[in-house]
Amino acid sequence: KGGAPNGGAGPAIKSPGKGPAPAPAAPAPTPGSPEGPGSPTESPSASLATLPPDVAAWCRAVLAPLLGTPDNTLAEFLWSLPDAEEVRSYAELYLGTGERVAAFVREFVERRGRAQEAAKFQTVVRGSARGGRGEAAGAA
Repeated sequence: KGGAPNGGAGPAIKSPGKGPAPAPAAPAPTPGSPEGPGSPTESPSASLATLPPDVAAWCRAVLAPLLGTPDNTLAEFLWSLPDAEEVRSYAELYLGTGERVAAFVREFVERRGRAQEAAKFQTVVRGSARGGRGEAAGAA
């Protein structure tokens, strides 16, 4: 009985050694690992995985005229980037250059910085409430 190795259904199976080998997947960082949450190499935006509601509303209002849609996908992507230079670069790539885009980037980076500082403070306060050594533990 001849035929395809997979019974004739679905895509053909390639023989080994043909075509490029898939790139190995990088292992996901784990808590406590050098790249895990709370580590010095952690992305500053990792403390806030999603746009806070007030920032999301502001982004919708500012980006809707620039994009022609109230969709916040671009803002969510920009929020995930590790630094202001990448935010500026991608914003210009998708929105173009000009004063309106530059003003959006400045304000976006400022709002993200404030949100990150607030998240750090909340983490410290929560840690001290559990008996941890939070910086705010001695504050009354």
